[in-house]
Amino acid sequence: MTDTTWTIDGVTADTLVGTTPNIQPGEEISPTFVFLPSNQSTPFGARANSVRDIGASAPQDATVSVSPVTDKPSFVESVRPGAPRSEVVVEFTTSVPDTPDFWAYVTGYEEETEIPGIRREITLNATVIDIVGTGTETKSELESQYSKKL
Repeated sequence: MTDTTWTIDGVTADTLVGTTPNIQPGEEISPTFVFLPSNQSTPFGARANSVRDIGASAPQDATVSVSPVTDKPSFVESVRPGAPRSEVVVEFTTSVPDTPDFWAYVTGYEEETEIPGIRREITLNATVIDIVGTGTETKSELESQYSKKL
């Protein structure tokens, strides 16, 4: 386990299982976040549920692709019917040295909780869209550069 801070759309995970994923636009990643009882103001179960809901909102057929010509990703954000959230393109931030904060399109999730009530693990499947700080500090800036309309 890597003892660092990760925040997914404003929700803090306690740590990451395994190594830090390669963060490059167009890269498909599947980081596993751990949620533990802690001194945080939001209970760990609520934090885990919030992150799980991002993945649970992903449509069955996510519209995110990487251009073979420019190597740049593009996306159409949509959620599945009855989804718990209206957004699946979210910002990930971390305290890992030399790892940038980034925007990603979440395409699904898996929950691997082995110790209910003590520890929860949520894996988010996602495609990295862009690095924060390269002209896409806000979601509206990200959408203006990478979102395509159907």
